[in-house]
Amino acid sequence: MLKNIISLFLLVSVALSSSFAAKKGAIVPREKKHAAIENAAAAKMVAQTGLRKSSPNQGSPMDITWTLMDSMANVYGTSSPAINPLVYDPWSNSLAMIHRGHAGYSSSSGTMWYGYSLDEAATWSRSSQLNADIPTFGRYPSSTFSNPTHSTNAGDMIYEYSYPQLNPSAFGYLAFGLDPFMAGTPFSTEWAGQNNYSSQTWIAPSDDGQTNLYFFAELGTDSIAFWRTVDQGGTWTEHHIFSTETGLTAIYDERIRCVGNTIHVELLCQHTNTGGDAGPIVSALTKSTDNGETWSDIEVVDWRTIPALSVYDDWGTKDGRVSHDFIVDANHHEHMFYSLQDTAGTAWDIVEVYRTATGWDASIIAPRTGSFKPGFAALTQSDNEIGVAIDKDGGFIALKWIDAPVEGDSVDTDIFMRCKRLSDNTWTPIMNVTQTQNPDGREMSTHIAPYLKKDGENLTAYLAKSEQLAAVVDDSLNDTQPCAIWAGKFTWMHIVGVVERESGLPRQHALYTNYPNPFNPATKISFDIATPSNVSLKVYDITGQEVATLLSGYQQAGKFEVAFNASGLSSGVYFYTLQAGEFSATQKMLLSK
Repeated sequence: MLKNIISLFLLVSVALSSSFAAKKGAIVPREKKHAAIENAAAAKMVAQTGLRKSSPNQGSPMDITWTLMDSMANVYGTSSPAINPLVYDPWSNSLAMIHRGHAGYSSSSGTMWYGYSLDEAATWSRSSQLNADIPTFGRYPSSTFSNPTHSTNAGDMIYEYSYPQLNPSAFGYLAFGLDPFMAGTPFSTEWAGQNNYSSQTWIAPSDDGQTNLYFFAELGTDSIAFWRTVDQGGTWTEHHIFSTETGLTAIYDERIRCVGNTIHVELLCQHTNTGGDAGPIVSALTKSTDNGETWSDIEVVDWRTIPALSVYDDWGTKDGRVSHDFIVDANHHEHMFYSLQDTAGTAWDIVEVYRTATGWDASIIAPRTGSFKPGFAALTQSDNEIGVAIDKDGGFIALKWIDAPVEGDSVDTDIFMRCKRLSDNTWTPIMNVTQTQNPDGREMSTHIAPYLKKDGENLTAYLAKSEQLAAVVDDSLNDTQPCAIWAGKFTWMHIVGVVERESGLPRQHALYTNYPNPFNPATKISFDIATPSNVSLKVYDITGQEVATLLSGYQQAGKFEVAFNASGLSSGVYFYTLQAGEFSATQKMLLSK
């Protein structure tokens, strides 16, 4: 059935609904503004690559390994936190990313292509052009896999995509399509039935074994069109409109996440329940358990009412862009991630707002630096690029964002991550994934695939970013020049007892004497990891028999400590050994009961 899809004529039936016009709130810049800049600059664009970098951030030895995936005519192809171009399928272990073209292999910058990898981002292949059969005015694409049977064979999947289409001078149309994964036989459709679609879409598959997929497209400033297919992209319909009828007065972003037979929807908006255009930006939630036929009443989550967030009074952004993300765990509990601030200047943090069995709670994830500089040249539409991923079983969440490495640095930008285990609500320490040590090291246009890979105790996130192809200093970066897309992976181990004991990077690996020593029954062991390494920390008895493994897996650089509880062991002398790459050290401790 899957392969027959390519022979279908994509029939689109649309249920038209009226939309309403209302004024946006205070934070208004969106991709529309920057697309206009891009269009004006298109005539000056040149198809030159300059000196291509062999790898990004060559002066950063602690960076993760990046692989050149492809190139684009300019940085705008993926520079929005409101799209999902990078996708990972945990059942077939496959990756793909949709992007716009480059003059070296494409007729225009509005063509759509995708690359795919079957070896976890180590190597990439380019598929054929996706929109060769329609006008090539595509912008800001999103994509996903349709794998309803959870097949381990990548060839059984369908690659699905959606994106806004210029009309051709401004945003207004939509385009969507499919390609049997890696087949290079795509079929795309332009939808010009309405001419007021905005500059982003978000696409997601169902999670109930059915062939359903869904995507959102903004209509004007305060309505959202919900599109649906029940036959893996054979036919699409604009099935529902969320608008002022449900209390929305302005919409800034939207997400779809599916768990089981439930479609969870988050609309980031201003709402009549919280003051309308004069009120804060909040999350409005709804869900459907019948494939979008009916929807629950809108639930407005006002973060100001959560005690843990009482210090904050406004959304935090450096460039006017609303950056956030949304995920749903295996218990159907929603998790929203925002950047909030106290306008008096006492706090500016990334936070998590999440549902519990009894209501809503929140956690402060990370402080933001005041010196962080988002974007470059005319590209100022992404802020700190918040993104979130979850493992296929819904037990772990990983959050990704960008920020300056340290307060006061307004040149460099790094990718940071934290991971949460949902069973006990524990977060790892903040992990600087790229650890830039290079004056030209600015991580930007970053994305995280919505699924994590879980292999035993190890978790892996798949990441992508864009950089100008020419090796130039930061001040010479140009948003209209050709750029490269890089992809990589970051693997870590979620160990509850390991915490970052102090900030900063050590100069060398080290293992310290535990404290207290002697102990009964608990003690803490401190160690330093100078460079990201595969690390093990194990405890042995006096005979050399291993009695405990405290850490085993990839560990980011930093200064850490781990708790060890020996309540199940007998009194006596024990040894603990740290191995990190070529480094090995052993210390002695005394358990005295």
